[in-house]
Amino acid sequence: MRIAVWFVLTGIWTCSLAACARTPRPLAQAPVAPARTPVAVATPSPSAAPPGPIVAMADARFTVTTLPVESATIAAADLNGDGHQDLVVGGQPEIVIYLGDGTGRLTPATRAPGGEEPNDFALADLDGDGHLDIAVANHDTDYLTVLLGGGDGGFLPAIWSPIRLIVRPHPHVVRAADLDGDGHVDLVVDDRDGEGVLVLRGLGGGPLATPGISVPVGGDPYLGLALGDLNGDGRLDLVTPNPDHAGVLLGAVGAEIAFVPAAPVPATAPFAVALGHFDDDEHLDLLTAADEGSALVELFLGDGRGGFAPAADSPFRFVPGGKNIVVGDFNGDGSDDAVVSSYHAREVLVLLGGPAAMKVGPLAGGEHPWGLAAADFNEDGRDDLVVVDDGAGRATLYLSVE
Repeated sequence: MRIAVWFVLTGIWTCSLAACARTPRPLAQAPVAPARTPVAVATPSPSAAPPGPIVAMADARFTVTTLPVESATIAAADLNGDGHQDLVVGGQPEIVIYLGDGTGRLTPATRAPGGEEPNDFALADLDGDGHLDIAVANHDTDYLTVLLGGGDGGFLPAIWSPIRLIVRPHPHVVRAADLDGDGHVDLVVDDRDGEGVLVLRGLGGGPLATPGISVPVGGDPYLGLALGDLNGDGRLDLVTPNPDHAGVLLGAVGAEIAFVPAAPVPATAPFAVALGHFDDDEHLDLLTAADEGSALVELFLGDGRGGFAPAADSPFRFVPGGKNIVVGDFNGDGSDDAVVSSYHAREVLVLLGGPAAMKVGPLAGGEHPWGLAAADFNEDGRDDLVVVDDGAGRATLYLSVE
């Protein structure tokens, strides 16, 4: 896993998956929070189909099944506190909560109003009640939606939701983490045209501080915003996918939220970034995936001081086009692995980490693989993989097996 303020203009712009087309349109109106009553799925659609044949990519082996979904926006966590991993899936006008049973079966259970065009989720305890909540980045709007969890898999809009944002052109991604070490979860949102990110401090028990803290990142962050402790000082640091490099900002020690620029990473036109322990040391490493002009996926090994150097076996080739990354341990060897998707491919690229060179190969992803999630749905000690075929109404669920 794991900030000057600009004013919002009177128009926003529409975005494709790979780049923003700057076409002015009126600001979308945030929805009024409805009556605070959980919405159950009256007639649940089918859960995951029975597992199919076993497929393998190096030493990662999976059974394959499919799952009906309404959107490529997905995230995984234990949403009802029963110890099993669940899935939240975007949709309009409501998002859908799929509850897991620990065997790999995911069943749609409840719905909640997630606002217009949910584009990304951050799952964290935003109000400090011990239950996971959902922050939604609403594409083509000027707001985030916040849904508070009751610990049973049901979610209700916070009375202080939606949160109006001063970002341009609109939010694409949201991340949740305690950036200042005060015990309250903060939110980070991309501010693409402002060449920075916007941080909303968590105050504990309720609303976040607005209008927020603007952090310049030296570029045009779009899809990414990876957070992690890169230099071992106990503070979270930030990596962003800028047009011609990956930006690195080290969290400053102190009571305030502040970042200090570090040496940029010479990644090729990164569209997405992710942090993980991809080799056998204790330092976080960086994986970048290029935009529509390049097919490159690049691995940079961390030095534990906030610096990165290219791995000997990097780069790897996939397809040109915007890309998405998810990190997990799919073969159970204790090292992080990654999966990269692209709307322009019919497969996803699997990269298995470890002390030696990465093992790289494909898995089928459908016509337009995009949304990714990783979690141990069948509780065998290895992460499983969800790949959404965007626009097809289905996801492929890869359940790990011995």
